[in-house]
Amino acid sequence: MFEKPGIQRGVPMAIIGFIVGIGVLQFVRTLQQMDPIWDPQVAFVVIPFFIVGFFMWGMGAFDPRMSEHPHGPEDVAIVPADEAHPETTTGPFGLLMSQFWVVSFAVILVVLVLFALATAPTGLFLQTVNQAEGNVAAIETDQAFLLPLGVDTVEASQLSVFLAFIIFTLISILVVAGVLGIALYFLNGEVLRVEGEATAEERRPPAPVRAVGRFLTNIARGLRRGLPRFFGYRN
Repeated sequence: MFEKPGIQRGVPMAIIGFIVGIGVLQFVRTLQQMDPIWDPQVAFVVIPFFIVGFFMWGMGAFDPRMSEHPHGPEDVAIVPADEAHPETTTGPFGLLMSQFWVVSFAVILVVLVLFALATAPTGLFLQTVNQAEGNVAAIETDQAFLLPLGVDTVEASQLSVFLAFIIFTLISILVVAGVLGIALYFLNGEVLRVEGEATAEERRPPAPVRAVGRFLTNIARGLRRGLPRFFGYRN
């Protein structure tokens, strides 16, 4: 998560800062029992600080490695192979997070391009009605949303809720990818451990494993025979 700071991590973090700023603003105004809870004028003053702070962190402004100065000739000289330090490899979590920022940045670019084409006067859009209320590009800045499980309602803009949904989607994908990656990493380690052990030809898998194998084999055999017949293929 702290590897490879740059624009690919700065843009998603700026959006996350926008969402966090909205949440903090509404939380503070709720504690103070202010009415209305959502105020666009106050949001334009407070939220930019969160956006800038998160963007600077994503760009690496608080990373000491980004402030390193050039070293002298003796520090950058060629080191013989026998004295060179071993290279550090990126772990599974670091690799996952680096790809997460790349995918997030690519998704944001695609959304911005599609939004620009949809809202441009000569862009790719479809006008269905002439009423202003039916404008698909309009954004409601003060709308009440019902929280999950009917706990309460909050007032926010449609854009902030849409961005929050995007962040929730990306985090959900990250969690699922992390679980799958950890499972595959563990299974791969088990395979490597078993390959290094001495095996005997007379050893057989446990009975539950053989039962599951026969069950899956029967399913595959049934699908191989039944699918062509289902689609009308007669051999």
